[in-house]
Parts: sequence; C-alpha cells; structure tokens
Amino acid sequence: MDDYEWLSDAEQEFWRMLVSAFRVVERDIEATLRTRTGMTFADFTVLIALHETPDGRMHVDGLCERLKWNHPRAALHVGRLERAGVLTVEDRGADPEAEYAVALTGMGRHVFAEAAPAYVAAVRAAVLEPLAGQDIAAMRAGLAAVLAHDRAAGGAG
Repeated sequence: MDDYEWLSDAEQEFWRMLVSAFRVVERDIEATLRTRTGMTFADFTVLIALHETPDGRMHVDGLCERLKWNHPRAALHVGRLERAGVLTVEDRGADPEAEYAVALTGMGRHVFAEAAPAYVAAVRAAVLEPLAGQDIAAMRAGLAAVLAHDRAAGGAG
C-alpha cells in the first residue's frame, strides 16, 4: 500500500499543464534560436545572463545562481560556448568546474544582438500575447511564491 497521497485530479491537471506549457515554450524558443544562431535555448540563456551585466562578465557562481544550474551543467555549456568563440573563461582557480569567470567576446555580443530580436518575438508570441495582464500578474505571484519557498528551504530561488 502507498504511504503517500497521490496528486488530486486538479493538482495533477495543473502540474501537467505547467510542465507541458514550459516544454512547448522551450521548444518554440529553441527552434527560433537554432534557426538564427545554431544555439540551444540553454546556451542562449548564458548569453542573456552575461548581456544583462554591466561588463558582460560573471563569476560561474553567479551564473549558476541566475540560471538555477549546478557547476557541472554550467561547465558543459560554458565549454561549448567557449569553443564556439562566444565567450572566454577567465580567472581559472584550482577547481576547474567552480572557480572561474566567463565573459562575452565580441563574437558573443554579435551573436546575441543577431538573435535577440527573434528571441524576444518568440517569448512574446508564445507566452505574453496569449495571456491577459491579470493572468500575467497572477502567474507572477504564483511563481514568486514557488521561488520564495525554494529560497526558504535553502535553494537559490
């Protein structure tokens, strides 16, 4: 016999819809980015994080916190982006997976600038346009509660 209570029908429906919506949006954005840059959505999120800093540079800890990644996942994407020439790795420390900073290169800035308009259009088309203002406000409040719960439990929220 199970020693837990499975999700109710309403909870299960909500959970499936949340996961499905995320996957549909991710798929659409990924297709847009691959067409424009050959990059994955995950790789492009690294460029977004760096673009949003004043100098296009970030320590890997900040990158992991921003993207909710662990160091091995960051190292995988950073390595791929470094080989592509869109970022450089700086200030390498003793631990190659956790002690370094990354910075956009000139090519990285160019790739970002080329892909950003299509990325923004894809986000608007897939997420923002189908929702009314009050829907966005309610979803922001709900997602903020999830992230606050994560932070309270010791996550990076």
